[in-house]
Amino acid sequence: MLSRTASLFVASAALFSLPFRVEADVVLAKQLGSHMVVQQGEPIRLWGTADPGEPIRVELEGTSTLTEAGPSGSWAVSLPARKASFSPLTIQITGKNSLELTDVLVGEVWAAIGQSNMQFELRSSTHAKEALAAADRNDIRLQLGSPVPHTVNRVFSASELEKVQPQNYLDWSGWRVSSSKSAAPFSAVAWRFAEELSKSIDAPIGIISCAVGGTPIESWVSESSLKSHPRSRLLFNDWWNSSDVLPFCTERAARNLANWPGFAGRQTPVPHPYFPGFMHQAALKQIEQFPVKGFLWYQGESNSNSPSLYRLLFPKLIQDLRSARNRSDLPFLYVQLPGMGTSGGYNSWLWPELRQVMTDALSIPNTGMACTIDTGSETNVHPTLKRPIGIRLALAAKA
Repeated sequence: MLSRTASLFVASAALFSLPFRVEADVVLAKQLGSHMVVQQGEPIRLWGTADPGEPIRVELEGTSTLTEAGPSGSWAVSLPARKASFSPLTIQITGKNSLELTDVLVGEVWAAIGQSNMQFELRSSTHAKEALAAADRNDIRLQLGSPVPHTVNRVFSASELEKVQPQNYLDWSGWRVSSSKSAAPFSAVAWRFAEELSKSIDAPIGIISCAVGGTPIESWVSESSLKSHPRSRLLFNDWWNSSDVLPFCTERAARNLANWPGFAGRQTPVPHPYFPGFMHQAALKQIEQFPVKGFLWYQGESNSNSPSLYRLLFPKLIQDLRSARNRSDLPFLYVQLPGMGTSGGYNSWLWPELRQVMTDALSIPNTGMACTIDTGSETNVHPTLKRPIGIRLALAAKA
């Protein structure tokens, strides 16, 4: 039943990481920008759009690289890899117009993905005042991909529904030097991770955060991986009525989409961030060209009704991320669900089984898990104590 939506995702996948294009101008992808950190030891990759056939020159410290925009207008270049350095670089991109990226550092880059507990903002966390007072850090750089609209419990407006497409669902804020202002709306777990990691590595740290509240794991897994197994393939046929899908997800999606023209409740194949493969296209494909050290993952609450499905899809997600980057050893660090009372909702009586699934995934090479059984809340699915989680993820990264 979702096959038409899935086909739409595939047809436009090649364009998802490209920015809105201004005619005749060279335009840089929104995931790039001044103040960014690029991954040490990996080629520096830049991409964007221009007029088809337009010659483009990229210069870095006296070395220039030439390329040409392809028939679709897309272009990409790779500059030689560099060692970590706190000395800022300037990159110039010239076509019919000129762009300049300044204050670019080389260091360690991590991508933070998942649902609301990864999205949870630093300013709302325990000890936020102390964290924000120390957030002015030139060595930590932040790139936030925010969902527009957020998957909150309300009906989306007509203008918001226009944004519920993978190619334009995330609003990229641009790279920011960490400060009390830029860190406040950023992922508390990811910022605390960077803060702790910076104590033991002599390199700038960049964090790309693109987590979306409520998203189930099937939204982050690629269509091809989902369709490679009979059970997960069924999610594309009838996601709305699948016993593998948490009722919260279908109820929230139906409420969000109530104003969609012609929406027929749980029958119409219209897009939503909770649908299979949506966030894979909306987030992971958009940052696929950006080299990273590894991924941070905090998710599971929205799959708590079906630990057996999670056991099937968790390795597929890791494999997707590694295959896309041709890195079989790409680090994948994740957060085990915390303790929660059985009256807390989200099928919390099944969380011990889901925690076991996550523990068993440590058999996959180059994975690490932050155990958080002691940081949860009896009644709140969004515990505010995030600093220990960031610290434990950083310990795994160091290892």
